[in-house]
Amino acid sequence: MATNQELENILKSMLYLFPEDAWTHGHYGNLELHRKNYHVAEKHLRQALTYRKEYPWVLFRLGTLYIEQRQWKPAIETFQAGLKFEPHNSWAQQQLAAIYEMSGQIDKSIEAYQTLLNQKVRIPFL
Repeated sequence: MATNQELENILKSMLYLFPEDAWTHGHYGNLELHRKNYHVAEKHLRQALTYRKEYPWVLFRLGTLYIEQRQWKPAIETFQAGLKFEPHNSWAQQQLAAIYEMSGQIDKSIEAYQTLLNQKVRIPFL
């Protein structure tokens, strides 16, 4: 199993070899997100979206970055954008409901959770 340093070295090599590859930018951004290096993470996640506009996984990672920074409006926007491409992603729907709750938009939060319950999605904390 590769260490974080080995993964970083591999992804940096891939960025050098494939500078316009959405997957590489997305995964390098995700690595930096896990390291809480938000500026670099956002840069690479956004770069991935310039090469592949319909990339829900990257949109959800970008939304997660905004959640960690308590930036509710961009978190909502990126999760909504990702859900346009993956409308039945229950994890993303749950995250969006939680963002509404954390941002004080209780009516929207209740509606989003109710939608999940109506879909009979298993929500771990409910």
